Amino acid sequence: MQQNNFISVFERGRRRLLETARSFLGSTEDAEDVLQDVFIKLWQNRLDVQPREMEAFISRAVHNQSIDELRRRRKRTEGVVEMFPDVEEKEEPDIFPAVQQIIESALTPLQKDILESHDVNGESYEEIAERLDMQPPAIRMQLSRARKTVRDQYRQLNMQHDEQILR
Repeated sequence: MQQNNFISVFERGRRRLLETARSFLGSTEDAEDVLQDVFIKLWQNRLDVQPREMEAFISRAVHNQSIDELRRRRKRTEGVVEMFPDVEEKEEPDIFPAVQQIIESALTPLQKDILESHDVNGESYEEIAERLDMQPPAIRMQLSRARKTVRDQYRQLNMQHDEQILR
């Protein structure tokens, strides 16, 4: 990667890259940290990337680094919760057990895997597609079908519940 091209592409896309990271992390300070980490990593490991591919390469690196930061946060939070076992967690609303039951009973194993990978673990369509040896559009379709199934089953469950109350 040529130094001038790399810096130029990074600076031109800085605002957009910052917004990408901020959308994942929720804070400008954390987003700035991600951009700095990405810049340093890519600068230290300057690869032979064509100028026309640099922008996409840097964008993907910011996206991935943001997801990695979210995963680190989750692990830190889980560690803190484990340190204080006597502290009661807030009761989860009634919706979560019902949705979890629907996911377990109504989705195929593939749909469960894709739903968890994308919505819980924050994996991109491309990452999931690569892991499952599928195309990203097929991943999007499976995820869309899984969400629709959960939504429809939940609505049906609520309608049955409402009918019982009215009787």
